Amino acid sequence: MFSSMKTSVANAVIAVLLGASLVACSNDDKSPVCTSADDLKTAVADLNNIDFTAPNGAAKDLKDNLRTVQSDWEKLKSDAKSKFSSQIDAVDNAFASLKTSIQTAVADPTAANLAAIRAAAPSFESSVQELVRDVKSTC
Repeated sequence: MFSSMKTSVANAVIAVLLGASLVACSNDDKSPVCTSADDLKTAVADLNNIDFTAPNGAAKDLKDNLRTVQSDWEKLKSDAKSKFSSQIDAVDNAFASLKTSIQTAVADPTAANLAAIRAAAPSFESSVQELVRDVKSTC
């Protein structure tokens, strides 16, 4: 049962993050903000490669990948802050809520904690989509 709850947590996280997938900017002479968006897109895609059937490995991989997503998000946030501050604030708040929900569910995968991920996901997805759309328009 614990393994299936871990799998549910992982699947929820992947669905949220991949559902909010970032669109790459143009290939030539990328600005720092476009490069940061590409890096974040890659980090989010890497979540798809986690083996959630491995005993104890999925939680560690999920935490490690979440750290990478957070690091790449911080870089994008830094690169885009001056031009996209309101969108950055919205994503930042939504990411903090989602991250807390994920950490809680990984530590204690109860039905209520899994539901908290599903509750935090739409705000995160919507905020990321708005930021990416705005960033992409400048690439």
